Amino acid sequence: MEELIGRLNGVADELHVTSSALRWRLAALRKLNKKTASVVPESALRNNGHEREPGAQPPLFSRPFAELLAAALERGYLSVRRAASLCGLAIEELQELFATHGIEHVIEL
Repeated sequence: MEELIGRLNGVADELHVTSSALRWRLAALRKLNKKTASVVPESALRNNGHEREPGAQPPLFSRPFAELLAAALERGYLSVRRAASLCGLAIEELQELFATHGIEHVIEL
């Protein structure tokens, strides 16, 4: 069981998905027995097996979303003010979103 949990957590990290989602996707594809999938403890898959610092919050938006948003801004499909508004963020928080994901996008204020 420990080997399965380790593989689920490792592959989930590589694919940028949750271990739990990966487990059920594999079961749906019949690559993992549903009975086996159901006995894997959820606690072993939480945070893909990584310890989370107390009080740490995950980013509000995913990296792929932030990349798409940055590309739309760079191409002029969306204004900075409109992007921030649609995301429910202040412009400064939008800058922080890009910085959190290591996306080099300069927002001119």
